[in-house]
Amino acid sequence: MIFEIDQKILENFTSNDIKVFFYNSGCEWTKINLTTEFDKTNLENISIHGRNIYFEISDKQKLDWAKILKKIDTGNWHSNNHKYLFISPKVESRCWCATSFSFEKKLIDKNKLKTLQWLFKK
Repeated sequence: MIFEIDQKILENFTSNDIKVFFYNSGCEWTKINLTTEFDKTNLENISIHGRNIYFEISDKQKLDWAKILKKIDTGNWHSNNHKYLFISPKVESRCWCATSFSFEKKLIDKNKLKTLQWLFKK
């Protein structure tokens, strides 16, 4: 498994045990986060920059060849939180602010698109 996390991100954590996890949120319905409060039961781990990085066994393939490069401030009206930027060749689509993503290619419903174009005269 090849997986990277920017060392500057890890420096913000005082614990040596950090969990990387996916959760449902955002335009593309998947985001990534890191936490130090978790149960280690049934988790796999690897060492990155001297830290124990834990993850769900079911997420192992999603994390392979992936990177968490930096934290970005989205500046959105609904969130002033920092978000992690997940980079992976397995990501098929990404929202405009780059914090949510999908591992599946989104298909456009042409009938809905035509209806919207007609409604908005564009």
